[in-house]
Amino acid sequence: MLKSSTPGRLFENQAMQLNFKFYAILITLCLEIMMLNHANAIELEDHPELQPLVQFFTYEGIPQKAWPKFMYIGKNELPAQASFLLTGTLLTPQVAEYYQRTPQIRSPIQVDDQPTTHQYYRAVIMIVDNNKQRDHALQADKLKESTLIELGLITINFSALPEVLIADVRHGQIPFGTLLLKHKIKAENSNKRYFKVTCEIPLIKYLECKQGETLYGRSNTLVREDNHAWIAHVVEILTGKTL
Repeated sequence: MLKSSTPGRLFENQAMQLNFKFYAILITLCLEIMMLNHANAIELEDHPELQPLVQFFTYEGIPQKAWPKFMYIGKNELPAQASFLLTGTLLTPQVAEYYQRTPQIRSPIQVDDQPTTHQYYRAVIMIVDNNKQRDHALQADKLKESTLIELGLITINFSALPEVLIADVRHGQIPFGTLLLKHKIKAENSNKRYFKVTCEIPLIKYLECKQGETLYGRSNTLVREDNHAWIAHVVEILTGKTL
């Protein structure tokens, strides 16, 4: 003779079925999120304006599978500080206005000068003086009284620029945007995109950010207003630091 199931056993079975459905839905959602993140991740090699990033990680000896994941975002997703600094044509004047100081760059971390193609790549750190009255970033840096603003990666097309500006790039510590203004080269943005990236090696080394911290930046190609020749592919990653 078959015994009928007790109410307790029925409740237990129903609870197990609900738990199974819950975990199945949860796993499905997690997989969808992972797939979405993977789909949104930028394939650096597919974008010419991101080639300075590829060169940077290659120089650092970081295997491709270990590169930090960059994700494009909309302008409205930028925090207030990043929005102010990144949405202008040139970063340097935005930095000068935001921090009320004159930005300068340290000696390049990486340099690759290619005379045959007239292209020049460099990776630099932009800094400002903590002391507004002194306002001399390089002097402050020697005293450990400077603040890191951004990591700038740039491939410059020397064939589109005058020799006097090229000499300033090779031998000075003035930001590229400042040099364009100094030599009255009017530029405009092309393919400007904003992104976010998680602070990982080697960004920790150069930006002094905390591991796992979200950083914001942009990539774009600068072109001349007069003849539309490309001037530079630029990638800029902000530290997010304030004074």
